[in-house]
Amino acid sequence: RLRELRKLEMVGRSEPTDMDSLVDLAAEMFDCPYSVVSFLDEDIQWFRARHGLEINCTEREHAFCNHTIQANEVFVVNDATKDPRFSKNPYVVGKPKIRFYAGCPISIDGEHALGAFCVLDNKPREFSEREKLQLSRLTQVVEGLIRGLEDHRLAEKSSRDAQQKEEELKRHSILLEKIADVSGVGGWELKIGDKRPTWTEQTRKLHEVPDSYQPNVLDAINFYTPEVRPLVTAAVETGIKQGKGWDLELPLVTAKGRKIWTRAIGEPIMEGDEVTGLVGTFQDISQQKADELRLLKSEQQARERSDELKVMLANMNQGISVFDADANLVLWNERYVEIFEKAPNEISRGISFKSILLAEEARGEFMGNVDEEIAALRAELQTGRVVRRKFELKSGRIISSGHAPLPGGGWVGTHEDITAQDR
Repeated sequence: RLRELRKLEMVGRSEPTDMDSLVDLAAEMFDCPYSVVSFLDEDIQWFRARHGLEINCTEREHAFCNHTIQANEVFVVNDATKDPRFSKNPYVVGKPKIRFYAGCPISIDGEHALGAFCVLDNKPREFSEREKLQLSRLTQVVEGLIRGLEDHRLAEKSSRDAQQKEEELKRHSILLEKIADVSGVGGWELKIGDKRPTWTEQTRKLHEVPDSYQPNVLDAINFYTPEVRPLVTAAVETGIKQGKGWDLELPLVTAKGRKIWTRAIGEPIMEGDEVTGLVGTFQDISQQKADELRLLKSEQQARERSDELKVMLANMNQGISVFDADANLVLWNERYVEIFEKAPNEISRGISFKSILLAEEARGEFMGNVDEEIAALRAELQTGRVVRRKFELKSGRIISSGHAPLPGGGWVGTHEDITAQDR
């Protein structure tokens, strides 16, 4: 859970985000003085967005959200002063004197609850099933925003102008200005029995249709390419009949004939056990798909180069060993194993240089202090010069080794049997 949280870079930050407008909306919708989007780190509860609170974090041990992330539904405390779990909480007995709490767990993979979207009040109150449903819907928007941030970071790694694109997305984002209940980056809603879905402005832009365009269900499905239309139809029918959502990446042809890739997410709107409608979002992921194709091509080229390298190493008379900046073995050839007369299972990818020397010490091949030898080698490598060593094994074999530093740390070693020449 913490690994997923750190990967998303949601903790330890307090700059404004689109979530700020959402907590303002929640406070107004539920008539509560406080609303926050919180993420639970190992020891700290961080408020990624907040309404009515001056602080941006608390100790995790006092967080109501500790209970929320363990639940699969909205967690409610009607009166904290009468609940033994919270009656002595410093934020209940002291400022801001919390009495009521309702929170919905935030998860983007359906497995790890990273935090909670919650509303709080200074007075006890009840929280109806409808209000729980509304809070869950707003939480879906938060999760959509988080997914959007994650996708943007992936694009940022593969594009030189990613920072400019991120700023442009922020400048032109009008998503939260358009939502009244539930929306997303290109949102839609369909009520059961109604053949005409409601599209947000972003959805119209994505489909490249005019503001006056009024879609029906069939028109909406026909924007997708013919081969994937059955997938969309099946997803909608499953959502209506079984109350299941979907998350699909599909090709779509806009009204202007431009083919793009979209990420289409849909969720049922439930009232009790009955599906009363569907709600979903669209996102243009054409750039991400293009990046994926470039990455696949790069990986294929890398595999081809790797195969060539393996053939080259296998046919070298010298032994080769390559260590990374952490002094772990990442590449070698069989000649390296043969020259040092190592046991079959002694060498493996990722084994540390220290472990290799300790194994040699145990066989009586290395004499001296292992830690001192490693420190001396790394100190010499930092000068930028090639470090040369000569070793004599118990068998009498004499080996000459050269260690050349690599950019960014680590080194490459070349090892040669010079027994005949030395004698």
